[in-house]
Amino acid sequence: MVCSAAARAVAPAKSDAGTKLVLLGTTGAPYFIPERKMIGQAVVIDGRVYLIDAGYGVAGRMVEAHLPFEKVAGIFVTHMHADHIADFPIIAEQIAMSQGISPVGVFGPEGIRATCSGALETFTETFKARQMMMQGIPAPSDRFAVTQIAANGVIFQDDRVEVSALAVPHPPIPSYAYRFDSQDRSIVFSGDTRMFEGLAEFAKGADVLVHEAIYLPGFAAPPYNMPEAMVKMATSVHTTPEQAGQIAQQAGVKTLVLSHLIPGQTTTPDSVWHSEAAKHFKGRIIVGHDLMVI
Repeated sequence: MVCSAAARAVAPAKSDAGTKLVLLGTTGAPYFIPERKMIGQAVVIDGRVYLIDAGYGVAGRMVEAHLPFEKVAGIFVTHMHADHIADFPIIAEQIAMSQGISPVGVFGPEGIRATCSGALETFTETFKARQMMMQGIPAPSDRFAVTQIAANGVIFQDDRVEVSALAVPHPPIPSYAYRFDSQDRSIVFSGDTRMFEGLAEFAKGADVLVHEAIYLPGFAAPPYNMPEAMVKMATSVHTTPEQAGQIAQQAGVKTLVLSHLIPGQTTTPDSVWHSEAAKHFKGRIIVGHDLMVI
């Protein structure tokens, strides 16, 4: 199945009930392109928002997708590359300025504490002015509870979802996959990783697997223009759509969503991504686009 352009439009949901996946940014690597923002997605459960990564443009996409910052209950960062955290400061500022859920859990690998602290320091003067005008409001740092992930397993649980983490290979820095198990759906995010069979076990039986994908012929073309040696090296840190299909098939998931697409331009048509993944995966395949609701 290749999703049509019509399927990409977002309208306000008639009901907040249930678990939805919202794709906020669907390209990988720190390259600015018109078609897509950098990587970010949200699991929305009964109106509560759990954000996974926050690359450039994700804050604006949250507004377009009708996801209020005061509804954010958790932020889960897969790893500390810029295309996954560039919008973290503005999202943290908006949460701190809201009258929303407190504290908001922030989870990620080594570096997540410094990132959260630095994000709040960026807006020091803004926060000072607000506290002068509104006495008694909590300090911005009190709005967040930061956890650096130390081991695989369950890292977060509330009344709507259980979230588990799995370390995945994306050298030279730590990277994590996340699994969200709610009452009605299970959704897994690969994060950035080379093909990793441990991820298939982690995603076993999930409803949806959101997996990164790199199409190597496109990586060699503009605007990337990567030399042959770099293209060959790419599979040591990323996964081809064909390999993502293999993992999805091994996991037995119902739906494979390809995202963090490299290249993100529409010069690589959806049909190419789909056909590569379909070499192995026999379930539903969705080629991710910004603002899809799944």
